[in-house]
Amino acid sequence: CSPSAASARARRMRKTVQRALLPLALVGSTVLPSTNAFSTAGVPLLRAGCAGSLARCPFPLKAGSNQLFPQLRGGASGTSSLRMVATNPVSTESKKKVEGVRGILDEQGLDAYLVLSGDEHERRAYLPFLTGFTGSYGTALISKRQDEAGDGGNWLITDGRYQIQAAQELDASTWNILEVGARKPSVGEHLAASLGTAPLKIGLNPFSLPLTQWRAMQKHLNDNVKGCSQRHELVPLSEDILDPLWDDEEGQSKPDGPVAVHPLEYAGKKVQDKLTEVRASMEKEGAGALVISALDDIAWLYNLRGEDSEYMPSFRAHAIVTASETHLFIDAAKIASPDVTKHLEDSSITVHPYELFGQTLTSVSENSKCWIDPGRTSWGVYDAITKANGSTAPLEKLSPVALPKAIKNEAEQAGMKAAHKRDAVAMARFLSWLEPAVARGDHVTECSAAEKVDSLRRAQDKNVGLSFPTITGSGPNGAITHYRATPKTDRKLSVDEMLLCDSGGQYLDGTTDVTRTMYFGTPPQDLIDTFTRVLKGHVGLASAVFPHGSTGHQLDCLARAPLWKSGLDYAHGTGHGVGAYLCVHEGPHFISATKRDFDPPLEDGMTTSIEPGFYAEGKFGIRIENIMLVQKHKSEHQMGAGITLLEFEPLTLIPFQRKMINEALLSEEEKDYVNAYHARVRAEISPLLQADDDKAALEWLMHNTEPLA
Repeated sequence: CSPSAASARARRMRKTVQRALLPLALVGSTVLPSTNAFSTAGVPLLRAGCAGSLARCPFPLKAGSNQLFPQLRGGASGTSSLRMVATNPVSTESKKKVEGVRGILDEQGLDAYLVLSGDEHERRAYLPFLTGFTGSYGTALISKRQDEAGDGGNWLITDGRYQIQAAQELDASTWNILEVGARKPSVGEHLAASLGTAPLKIGLNPFSLPLTQWRAMQKHLNDNVKGCSQRHELVPLSEDILDPLWDDEEGQSKPDGPVAVHPLEYAGKKVQDKLTEVRASMEKEGAGALVISALDDIAWLYNLRGEDSEYMPSFRAHAIVTASETHLFIDAAKIASPDVTKHLEDSSITVHPYELFGQTLTSVSENSKCWIDPGRTSWGVYDAITKANGSTAPLEKLSPVALPKAIKNEAEQAGMKAAHKRDAVAMARFLSWLEPAVARGDHVTECSAAEKVDSLRRAQDKNVGLSFPTITGSGPNGAITHYRATPKTDRKLSVDEMLLCDSGGQYLDGTTDVTRTMYFGTPPQDLIDTFTRVLKGHVGLASAVFPHGSTGHQLDCLARAPLWKSGLDYAHGTGHGVGAYLCVHEGPHFISATKRDFDPPLEDGMTTSIEPGFYAEGKFGIRIENIMLVQKHKSEHQMGAGITLLEFEPLTLIPFQRKMINEALLSEEEKDYVNAYHARVRAEISPLLQADDDKAALEWLMHNTEPLA
């Protein structure tokens, strides 16, 4: 062959050899936590000092060390299971409510009470009402034991995102804080270990706890505790203990408003077509009725949106679908417009008062096998079904609505892309205003910065609000994963501190969520290096190509590996699904170090965030988050018949702060990814910043999308 052809063939051969060696290099250079979270049945753990046989190459494994922040080993980002200590001074309000609950426990013959975030549809936010803790996830236990063990007798259990926040918000004399998550005990395990050996009756609202969580919790409580032959018991209550306390206070309920039709141009599929697919799944599974209580599933299936949540366009309702009938249980006042009435009639949806759900459920259950999603259906609903039809157990399986909702159709994908472009314009205007303002020493605080980005986002076309409360954490507040600035905690932004800004919007055609971390002065080298390691984690997963059938749990380590090499980690998941003008945290898929009972693979058309981070308690927080669209990958080689490769396409189009990137720490492939991403951001967003008052935003965008060397 010709010299040029021979040279080309040699280059192809060299690429093939390099690709074959890459997995070996990756495995041989990866640092893993010493933990059983990565073990599987029958497979021994890799431990320090053990030589792994990597294609017959003996690379001895060694314990990783935290090279940048040795004082933080095992802290907020570590893998130890330490109990956090509440630091807030005594709160008479929380203590008073706890004493009120204990009085009711005596009246009802209970020993303890379990409190989740809210009631059945989180209409009442019981957890912050009772404890003062404002995080989005948590479980509280109030015990009559009080101070027998010197610990107050009450526990707040939450994950790694909220450990620092909980310690700051909770009354130190009343609450103990325990952590759940990857490589940590579960809620049930914590409760079993904390309640002692004497058998206790633990009351709770059966409609506030999904069936899977109820069973897992009951399992741990039913296990013999410290040799005791008797067991703890979960006691479902007909009325929530907190209702009388709640009714004593006014203005606690969440927003309430009418529902609206979600137009076909955004929904992409008619209600009748969605119902046809759902009924086909029901027939295949032998189910006579599908019972739905998850609010985003109902909104998606019926092409409706509401105003009952400040940050998600949902509405309080239940739904039942049979082979021939479609039911919606909702307050009649919410059906306020002729358009909604016509939409419901055209879709053959029968509307019932919300209060009649239980009665109808009993009637349907007597004659049909009901399909429920155990992860999103309460124990109370399950109990009602089994009592109505004791001879036919309900089908417990992922809802047939869940995956079609998660896998965006063409119209939903187009809407998400358009929404993210408008969102990028708002963020470019915000960041180009913020950086010089802080550099000049203007009085910009966490609260005023949040107000500014919120106002710019609300000004965008088709925006209907925020997708969650904006997070602007400066300096040590950035280490609180889901921090929310208040007048009490507000800090002035400084040129000598990091700012973590996590924000998002709800648009008629999509939902957004983005995190960027910035430094406004001259950043010290250790912060640049740590930022770059987080960026490497983001790129490591965002650039991945993987076979269909891969789960987020399997891919999670790609984002953590660059951090592990420096002894760093983060105590939250790496990715969550995002709805199409729906919930900003959407399942059923996820990317996390925690393995769940049901772990669906990532599918073409799904959306997910990729958001690795690092948090130094009392110092700073770093997180880099983009929303991604899973799509098919076109490769030069085929893996085999029937094997499809997938990849991630960024929907978020906002630059990473250029001066925070240490190019020396990036590989050539990582640089290529960042450059390609920034080139796309420049190409798609700069044409949207051509107005005279967008000159600063355009200049900011052009500077931060300059290619890396």
